[in-house]
Amino acid sequence: FNSNFKLNYKDMDLKDEVYYFDNEINITKVRDINKEIKSFLLRLVLTIAIEYLVALAMFRPTKYQTKLIIKTNIFTQVLLNLAISLILYFHDFLAFVIILIPCEIAVFIIEGVIYKKRLNQNLPENKKPAMPMLYAFIANLISAGAGYYLVRYFEFLNNML
Repeated sequence: FNSNFKLNYKDMDLKDEVYYFDNEINITKVRDINKEIKSFLLRLVLTIAIEYLVALAMFRPTKYQTKLIIKTNIFTQVLLNLAISLILYFHDFLAFVIILIPCEIAVFIIEGVIYKKRLNQNLPENKKPAMPMLYAFIANLISAGAGYYLVRYFEFLNNML
């Protein structure tokens, strides 16, 4: 979730250490949709991997549960990224900071409801049921936290895309 701007200072007279501009400064927002898509796909894959690893640690998911986790995360990540992208496009970074936690809470609620209704369906008789709301909470807490640190400390990945 970043923005790129292009500053065109061609034909400007830069004098001394203080810059005096005789011409207008032309700043345009640049959006590289391919970079945005690659960045989204990277976040999606990392989220699914992290939440699958949490599922492995908590209840060893069946094939059905694994598919449900993947489908649910694709759905919620599309919603989350769309909401955040729209907020950043129409508002400033402060709006993003204010809305991020409520958006993450909404993702937890949506996933929790889906998992509560469907996570323990089609279980073999000897399989212990998972705790869907606890799983949704822990998985989202870990993936959101990991996502924050990945964005913060590995921003160069996004710049390489």
